[in-house]
Amino acid sequence: MISILTAKTQDDQLIILTKTISRTELHRLRQTRYFFCPLCNEKLLLKIGSVKIPHFAHQHHSLCASLSEPESPKHLSGKHQLHSFFTSRKFSCQLEVYIQPIAQRADLLISDTYAVEYQCSPIPAEEVERRTAGYRKAGFTPCWISGTAAPVSEGVQALKLRVFEQAILKQQNCVLFFDPDRDMFCYASNLFYLGGNRWAGKVRSLPASQQIFPFARARPVNKEEFRQICLLFRSERDRLVRARKFGSRHLKDPFWRVIYKMRYNVEQLPPFLGVPIQYAEVFRMHAVLWQLLVIEGDFNEEFLVNSGRISIAAGDEETAKRVIKQYALAYQQLVDTDSEEDMAAFLFSQSCKTY
Repeated sequence: MISILTAKTQDDQLIILTKTISRTELHRLRQTRYFFCPLCNEKLLLKIGSVKIPHFAHQHHSLCASLSEPESPKHLSGKHQLHSFFTSRKFSCQLEVYIQPIAQRADLLISDTYAVEYQCSPIPAEEVERRTAGYRKAGFTPCWISGTAAPVSEGVQALKLRVFEQAILKQQNCVLFFDPDRDMFCYASNLFYLGGNRWAGKVRSLPASQQIFPFARARPVNKEEFRQICLLFRSERDRLVRARKFGSRHLKDPFWRVIYKMRYNVEQLPPFLGVPIQYAEVFRMHAVLWQLLVIEGDFNEEFLVNSGRISIAAGDEETAKRVIKQYALAYQQLVDTDSEEDMAAFLFSQSCKTY
C-alpha cells in the first residue's frame, strides 16, 4: 500500500496526521469517519500500528497520480517533524500538496512560497532537475533535503554523495540532510570533486532547535580548513598514481601519455597537479587526470571542450570552459613554486571567496 499523511473526510474536512493527535483520538476518528485521498478521491485506510507512525494508505492497485514513490517509515517521520518544525515557528505549512499545473506533489509547502522535498529514496539526477524546474515554473522556490544517512563525523573530510545528492548540490550549492531520529540537520558544504562519487568538503551538524528558516547558510571554510581539503586532494592524487604504477604504462592511457610528453617525474609531481577547483565535477574524472589533459591541450578551452578530449556531459560545456580558465589562472601562479602553502593560499583566494 502507498502511505500519505493527509486525507479528507466525507464532509470535505482536511485531516493532517500530526503528532499532536493522540492515538485515542485516531481510533475514534477511524470508527466514525471515512477518509478519501484529496487528489484522486479514492477511499483510504487509516493505519494505526505500533511500529510505523500513523498514516493513511491507498490500496495496492491505486493509480493516484500524486504517488511517485512508496513512503518509507523514515520519510513519514521526517515529514512529520519538518511539519512541526515549520508550524512551531509560525510558518504556514501544508503537507503533501499536489500542484496541479505541474503535476507534482510537494512534501511540504511553506507560506505558499517554498516547496520542500524530503528525499529518502534514490532517484535519477534528471528527476531532481525536472522537479526543480517544475517548482520554479509554478512560482515556488524549491528546497531539497536528503533523508539518507548523513556523514557521522564533523569537520573537513572526504565523503560519498549519491547521484540525487550530487544533483541537489548542483541546485543549491550544498547538501542539507535531516535525521528525524536525532532531530538534527547536517550540512555538507564547500564541496570539491575528488572523483567517482567522492567529494572533499566540510560537514557540520545543527540541532533543529537551533535551525532557522529560510535555512541557515553554511559558512565558508577558513584557510586552515581549505588547507585540509588540499591535503585530501594530495592523498587522492598519490592514491591514483600508486594504482597507475601497477597498471599498464601504455601510451593510450592519458595519464602516462601526458606524463611522458611533459617529462614530469611521476615520483614527484608538481604541486599544481591534482588541485581542488570549483565545479570540476563537470569532467567526471579525477583532478590530476583532467588537469594533465588541460595542460596537454595548452589550456585551449574551445579545443578541449569541442574535440571531446575531455568527457563532458551535454549542457555543461560553458561551465567546463570556465573551470579550464580558472585552472589556467592557478597554473600561471603555481607553475614556478614548489611551496604547498603558497599553492593552498592562492587556491583559497580563488575558490572560496564565492561560497
